Amino acid sequence: LSHATTGSASTYLVIDKDTTREVAQERLLDQMYELVDGDHRFAGPSRGLRAVYVRTKGRKIHVPKACKGVAFFNFADLCSRPLAAADYLIIARAFHTVFIHDIPQLGLANLPEVRRMISMIDVFYDCKVKVVVSAAAEPFDLFLDKDQSNAQDEVFSFDRCASRLRDMQSEEYKAVRHSPPMPGSEEAKKVLGDDVSLLQELQISALSEEDIDHIWDHYDADRSDQLTRDELEALLVDISKLRAGHGNVPEAVVNEVFEQMDENHDNGISREEFKKYVTSSGISLWYL
Repeated sequence: LSHATTGSASTYLVIDKDTTREVAQERLLDQMYELVDGDHRFAGPSRGLRAVYVRTKGRKIHVPKACKGVAFFNFADLCSRPLAAADYLIIARAFHTVFIHDIPQLGLANLPEVRRMISMIDVFYDCKVKVVVSAAAEPFDLFLDKDQSNAQDEVFSFDRCASRLRDMQSEEYKAVRHSPPMPGSEEAKKVLGDDVSLLQELQISALSEEDIDHIWDHYDADRSDQLTRDELEALLVDISKLRAGHGNVPEAVVNEVFEQMDENHDNGISREEFKKYVTSSGISLWYL
């Protein structure tokens, strides 16, 4: 899932009398469920989706629903709150696909939301985040005050935003790998210690057997040739620190990943089970 695959489903839904807000939200969530759990690995009605947060510069950003590098927000969560480019960048680092529900039409009365949306789409576009949205109109019809002489700066910027939003629905854009800026060496060293080269394997990349062995050797701390829950938790905490800015990994998440990896249910993850999960699931470790 280093890039989104949404099949033939529309990635831009216009809310109208036939497609109400409720219907649009249901369709977006159906696409999200299919993307993160198409093989029905997760039990329960939530299908693995959970509320999480990412952190930047000491601030927490609440993510209402997330799983496997995919996030779901309402427009108001992202653009009606005082977020800036740095906040959108940490979201772009953490998630390869972002679902945004209920983008309204905007005008001069909504300038803070207009400017945040422009900033958000610029960051997501540059990082090749895949965006699936429901909106009140087509991209170029979302800004209402194009004829106002005092709005020409916003008109120009929003036209670029609309153009990018439309381009994000193209097959060419969807096929490009998610490419946010990765943590620098100093940032990585705070998490990984002297084994900073491990960042190369943990981030978004196709992993070779040698890469997987490097990760395994680092986290199989007791050299038992099995990963315990505590050792798996250490891996998940490090990934969370690097991509989301914090190491708060709920116990339920650790248990969920452990149970998926522990194929023979012997309460330990063998090297072969680990390799099989990482190579067959198509999920970069960055998104665990």
